[in-house]
Amino acid sequence: MPVYVREAEEILAQVPYEDFFGDLGSGEWLKRQRIYLGYQVHDFCDLLEISRQALWYWETERWPLPKPVAIAVLCMSILKQRGDLSLRQFVSPPHLRNCLLQEATAQ
Repeated sequence: MPVYVREAEEILAQVPYEDFFGDLGSGEWLKRQRIYLGYQVHDFCDLLEISRQALWYWETERWPLPKPVAIAVLCMSILKQRGDLSLRQFVSPPHLRNCLLQEATAQ
């Protein structure tokens, strides 16, 4: 398992998932992370293999944000903070799941 995935899981394990987003709420947190990472809605949806409607529901908190999505976004934020995130890394191949699997099985 890549180090950044462990870090993301450890961060989420320190606080109950419901409290992780603080006063922002999960939807606002997700939206701010998406913008921080530099993704437009359509690119972010393609990356996570979700519909635009699902993202809208999560960002407006009409649906609860699934924990795997929060972990994936947190991993991407950790990589960006370290300077290891290349947007091309997650666009080609086009799906985050494939990239994380490749990273985990590399070496």
